[in-house]
This record gives sequence, structure tokens and C-alpha cells, in this order.
Amino acid sequence: VFFTQTFSKYKIALFSNPFIYVFLLEVISVQFVEFLLWRNLHNKRVNGALSYLCSWLVGIQPPTLALLIEEPTPRNTLLVLYGILVLVYYGFRQQVNPFQFHTTVAKNGHLNWNWLNLNGYENTFLFAFLAFYLLPMIFIRNNLLTSVIVVTMVVSLYFYYTAGTFGSMWCWMSNVGFLLLLVYILLVLPFIEYNGLC
Repeated sequence: VFFTQTFSKYKIALFSNPFIYVFLLEVISVQFVEFLLWRNLHNKRVNGALSYLCSWLVGIQPPTLALLIEEPTPRNTLLVLYGILVLVYYGFRQQVNPFQFHTTVAKNGHLNWNWLNLNGYENTFLFAFLAFYLLPMIFIRNNLLTSVIVVTMVVSLYFYYTAGTFGSMWCWMSNVGFLLLLVYILLVLPFIEYNGLC
């Protein structure tokens, strides 16, 4: 994508903002950490460290999306509100349901991020965090990114409520997303440029 944005005439407006590359790196890094978790499920120390790293990678995605907003007032407001949410959530969890930075395999064969296991009313925080994935989309106004975020959230919530897992599906979603992006860059944009096939 960077190569296409830099050296080709086929450009996507969203990719002119450098924070989109940071966001994509965070998503890709979650995939890589999950690969390492699969390789180290039974190594308690490594599993704990990787689970902690994964929690940070997931946690910094909403503020990175907020940084894609060009207008400073909504961007800074979302960043401050997200910071407050993180502080309240962290303090609450430490008192009520301390984090367990450990990842296991769930019944459905996907990774279970135990640090994200929430009990009953704690799901309120889950929806608050998910809102910070959606709120930046109001100001970014990019249909492709909004669609990817919404589909990912729906799939994530489905897996979370049916099997208690969020992990592993990231791999599917990001691979499908990158494949669609390549098809758009390599096939759709040239097709549009030439008003159809030769």
C-alpha cells in the first residue's frame, strides 16, 4: 500500500495520513503476537508477557484511529475521553476483577485472551471501548475503513458472546481486508480509470 501511494498513480486518500500505517502495524502486530502465543501457550512466563503486549496493542488502536481525525477539537476530545476511560477501567478492574495476563485455547479452538474476560456489568466497559473504534469514523468519513471496523466489531462480538474469544479472528479479518485492498488497488482503480475493460 505504501509503495502504491508513493510510486503509482493509484492512490487512496485514507493512506495519505501516516497514522493509518501505524494503525495497520498495530493490527498486524496483534497477528504476530497471536502467532507467538500459539507457539508459547505452555510457557507461562512468555505467555504472560505476550498477553500483556497484546493487551497494549489492542488498547492503543482506538487512540491511533482518533489520530486519523484532521480536526483538532474532536481528535483531542476523543483522546482525552479515551484516556479517562482507560484510567477508570484499569482502576475498576484492579479492585473488582484483576487482570490475568494469560492466553489459553477456548472450546472453539480460538485463542482466549483471559485478560479480556469480563463479568456481567463489566461488559459496559467493553461497549465503551468499542465506541472508541466507531466514534473516530464519524469524523474520518471513510466508508472503506468504517465498513472494515463495523464488520470486525460484529464478528468480534459474535465470537465473544458465543465462545468468549476475541483472538484468532483478527487474522482472518486483516487478511481479508488486505486482500480486498489489493484487489481495489490492482484491479478496481485501473478498471475505473479506463472506464471498463480494454
